[in-house]
Amino acid sequence: MRQRTVRAMKRLKSLVAGRVHRLLHVLLQHSFDAWVARQEQIRLIQLGANDGVMADPVHEIVKLPKATSLLVEPVPLVFDRLSATYRSYPHVTSVRAAVVPD
Repeated sequence: MRQRTVRAMKRLKSLVAGRVHRLLHVLLQHSFDAWVARQEQIRLIQLGANDGVMADPVHEIVKLPKATSLLVEPVPLVFDRLSATYRSYPHVTSVRAAVVPD
């Protein structure tokens, strides 16, 4: 009986943590979107920009004309896709480079 209670409590804790995490994510996203909307100009640097689409949290911001963006991606094939993604956005600069501590 005690093991069942412990398992039930773990499941409940996991469920609550997941919901709290989603709620915080939504609130943070709304706050960030409101901040972006208030800005006249945005300067953005994204290291490890990937292809500019897949799981990219700033894709919609980068496309905004008020966002001057520098996107850095070291992997050649992925960089080519990144460049193609933003080819028609003159305020976006893509650079194929790696940023290292040395």
